[in-house]
Amino acid sequence: NFKQSVEIDPETNEQKVYNEISTPEQLAGMFLNTDNNSLKAEKLSDISTEYKLTKNIDLNGRTWISSDFSEVLDGGSFIISNLKISSSNATVGFILKLTGTVKDLFFSNVNIEYSGDESAEYKMGVVCGESNNGKISNVYIKSGSVVGKISKNTTKSYIGGIVGFMQGTKPNIENCYNNATIKNGTHMGGIVGNVDSGTVTRCVNNGKIIID
Repeated sequence: NFKQSVEIDPETNEQKVYNEISTPEQLAGMFLNTDNNSLKAEKLSDISTEYKLTKNIDLNGRTWISSDFSEVLDGGSFIISNLKISSSNATVGFILKLTGTVKDLFFSNVNIEYSGDESAEYKMGVVCGESNNGKISNVYIKSGSVVGKISKNTTKSYIGGIVGFMQGTKPNIENCYNNATIKNGTHMGGIVGNVDSGTVTRCVNNGKIIID
């Protein structure tokens, strides 16, 4: 069972209905990861497409299968910890491709690795591998790593602390902070690996950027 909450949007003064997320299973349900062997996803209500964390969520020991996301996730200033992903997909992250909104969310002890062909083109970030008109604000990566694979055969690999590759007519990232290590990409950045279009404002990177 899922609770829903109603809040007044301070910008529009209108009521908003949120699906509340307090467990790993509900978080998986937001992305409808029904094939996840480690998380039995619970489908959230269809009444609202906006989601809000109401507790810290620990993913330790759980397999996370990423999906695209076009809705609104409000982290409520809570923490998602121990996110672990090892993927051969061309797009890698908590979210694959973001076309919606992620805000007010913390990540701690993330471990994201690309396990595919090192000669392939790929995009990696903690929040999402790719943002296509997505909006990200007030997201903090407290600790962890985002690690690609690179060799003389690597074409293009985009790795960022928040987003790997950003494009579209109006994507933006603001008020974000990264402390995760970024490693082994052809295009790397503490916040974004590559900005094809869009804006990045009031963001800070304190994470190491390494090639070995």
